[in-house]
Parts: sequence; structure tokens; C-alpha cells
Amino acid sequence: GGLPGGEGLCSWPDPPRLHRIGTRTCFESVDDGGKPEVWVSDGTVESTHLLRDDDMYTDSWRPRRSTAVVLNGEEQFFLAAADGEHGEEPWMAPAAGGSPRLLGDLRPGPEPSSPAFLATAVQHVFFTADDGAHGGGLWVSGGTPESTFLLPGPESSDLLATAALRDVLLFRAGYALWVSNG
Repeated sequence: GGLPGGEGLCSWPDPPRLHRIGTRTCFESVDDGGKPEVWVSDGTVESTHLLRDDDMYTDSWRPRRSTAVVLNGEEQFFLAAADGEHGEEPWMAPAAGGSPRLLGDLRPGPEPSSPAFLATAVQHVFFTADDGAHGGGLWVSGGTPESTFLLPGPESSDLLATAALRDVLLFRAGYALWVSNG
């Protein structure tokens, strides 16, 4: 079935937030039991699938706040997720398929660092997170655990606006304008 003039790929109780990346879109939804999920689609029924393989999609995997990004020419999804071992932490997942990878246990243990995507610039993802030691801060990642670190500067509570401009990220914190090239 589907709507007139279109084809229904799937249905959910709440409309999903869509994030386009190249020829794919990721979107968040919940299963029948209320568990959050992240889906990927190129617009066809055949390609619409869970971001993780079903056998890896455990009750403890809790994805939230996903965003599509391109890093080093690869389409990926940045997301905040808890996996039962870690609190809510930053993860990256290839849009073409494959398992998500933890970028870091920024706040070790079950407490969440609560990462929130800000922007992509200079082949890096910029996001805010609270590591429990420095308060909320501005973090950067090149898509690997080794390239994920806290930037020196203001706390994220001071961040008011961001803009990716050519090869830098501009952001306003309090009454000052900051710039980072990753």
C-alpha cells in the first residue's frame, strides 16, 4: 500500500525526524515496545532497514539524536546511544551498512555524557558533551575514537550559535565569537 502518488515504506506511531545524507536518509522511530531505533533508507522498500543488524539490536542499545554527516568522503551517521555498558555516548555508523562504533566513553560508567550534534566542518563532527569532570564542553571527532577529544574553550552551556564556514567552525559563546579548525 501507500498514499496516493507514493509508496508507504513503513509506518510509526510518531512521525520520524529525517536526516538526508547523499542518496540515503536516516530516521529515528520506536518499535512496538517503545524501544528507540534508527533506520536507513534510499527511498525503496528493499533498502529500508535498521541501522544495526537485527541480531545486534539488543534491548540495551538505545539510540537517540541521530544526524547524517560526511567525513572523509564517507556517508555516516553520528548518534547518541547507550548500549547497556556505557551511558549515552557518541557513536558513528557507516550509512552503507555495518556496525556503529563507539567514539569514546566520555563519561566513564553508566552515567551519560549526553552528546548533542552541532555541526560538521573541516572533516570533523563538532558536538557538545559532559564528561563529568569539565562540565559540558565542545568536542570534536574525525569519526574515530583516536580523533575524538575535548576542545579547550567555553562550556557548552555558553554556546549560543554555530556555523560551519569553509574550513572552520564559528561559534558564539557568551559575548565572544570563537573559531576552530578541528
